[in-house]
Amino acid sequence: MTEKNGESIRFAGDVTIRKVQIVTPSLNKVDVTNQIIGIEVYEDMFSPFISIAISLRESLDFINAMPLRGEEVVNIEIATPTFRGDLKVIKGTFYIYKLSDRQLLTDRNSAYTLHCISYEALTDLNMKQSRAYSGNIAEIVRSILGKDALNTSKKTNIETTKNSTKFISNYWSPIKNINYVACSALNKNDSPSFIFFENREGFNFVSLDTLYDQETYQKFISDDYARDTDKQGKTQRNVERDYQRILEVKINVSFDALKFTNNGAYASRVYAFDLVKKKYYAKDYNYLADFQDMNHLNKFSSYTESKPVSPVNLIYNEIRHYASHEGYPDTSNVAFQQKRNSMLQILRSNIIEITVFGRTDYTVGQKVYVEIPKPVVTTKEDQVNTNQKSGIIDSTYSGNYLVTAINHVINRDNHTCVMELSKDSLMA
Repeated sequence: MTEKNGESIRFAGDVTIRKVQIVTPSLNKVDVTNQIIGIEVYEDMFSPFISIAISLRESLDFINAMPLRGEEVVNIEIATPTFRGDLKVIKGTFYIYKLSDRQLLTDRNSAYTLHCISYEALTDLNMKQSRAYSGNIAEIVRSILGKDALNTSKKTNIETTKNSTKFISNYWSPIKNINYVACSALNKNDSPSFIFFENREGFNFVSLDTLYDQETYQKFISDDYARDTDKQGKTQRNVERDYQRILEVKINVSFDALKFTNNGAYASRVYAFDLVKKKYYAKDYNYLADFQDMNHLNKFSSYTESKPVSPVNLIYNEIRHYASHEGYPDTSNVAFQQKRNSMLQILRSNIIEITVFGRTDYTVGQKVYVEIPKPVVTTKEDQVNTNQKSGIIDSTYSGNYLVTAINHVINRDNHTCVMELSKDSLMA
C-alpha cells in the first residue's frame, strides 16, 4: 500500500473523485460529487477533444434549481490516490452540451447523464475562419491553437515540421484547418504521418514516427496472477503487478485483407495533373518497399510479399496547381499522400481491446507492451519466448502497441480502463 499526501492506494483500480463542480452562467457553483453514480472519460487519438459522461442520482432537482440548460460547465478532478500534477490527474473544465437518459426513480429521486466535452470544442463550433495561412506547418498549428483561433490555455505538444505551406481557409473551423495541414506535414525523418488529438497532457500535433519511438509506458500481461507468496507461505497483494494484469482481452477482427487492400494500406497508385505546366505525375507506392526505412512499434511487418496486392488496388486522381501561391511551387501532398494513407491504415489493421485496472495517468498516445500467452497446453519444455514452435507467448497478439483510444470507467469505489490498442507490426 502506497501512502503520499494523506492518501493511499488500497488496491489496484482505487480512485479518488476530488471534485465534480457544476458552474452556471451566473457563476453559481454546485458540488455534485456526492450525487455521482459513475463517470466515463473517453479519449481517442483520432478525435480532437476529450469527452465525458457523468451519471447522477439526486433528490435536489438540480435541473430546475440551477437550472441545467446546456449553458453550464463542469470542473473535474479525478485521480488515482497519491497521484498529483496535471500529467497524472484527469482535471479540467468541460462544457455540458447534453442531458440524457433521465429517469424519475421516486417522487423526489431522479437519475440522468450529463454529456460534456472540452471547452475548446465550443470555440471550434462557433468559429469559421476566412483567411490565408502561410509558413512552417508547425508554426501554423501553434498560431491556430493560440490567439488566432482556439486560444487554449492548455499545454501543447507540437512536433517540429521541416516543410512549409500556404493555403486559404474557406470558412473552415480551427480544427479543420489543423487536420488539413496535418495531411501535408513532414517531420525531420520525412514521415508524413502527423495527427492531431487531445489527451491528458493537452493538445498534440505529432507524427506516428515519433510516437513509435517513445519509451514503453506500461507492460500488460494476461495471466492467472492473484497474490505474491513469501518464503513462509503467506500471501500478499502486489499492487504494481495487479496494475499490469489484463482483466479481459477482446479481438473483434483479427485481420481483414480485403478491406485494407481496397483502402490502399499495402499499395496504391496516384495520377496527378498539373493544369499550369500541362504535365501529369504518376507514382506507384508499395508499403513493404519502405518498411525498413521507417520507425515501427515492432520488428517485423504484419504481412509478407506473398500477399496478392497491386498498385491499382487504390488509384488517386489529383490536381496540382504549380505556383498557385507565390513563392510556393507546390502546396499539395501528392508526393507523399500514399505513404501517409498507408501508415495510418496499417496501424488500424491490428487492433485489440483490453480491460485493465484503471490509473489516471493512462492516456492515448502512450506506447505499451502487451504479453498474451498462446491458447494451447504448455509443457515443461516450452520456453517463455516468442519462438513460434517452443515459445508460449502469442507472437501475433503480443508486442508493442499504441493506446489509440481509452475509456476510463469510474464509480465511487473503483476504476477500470478499457483500452483500444493498435500496432503496425509484429514482434516475430
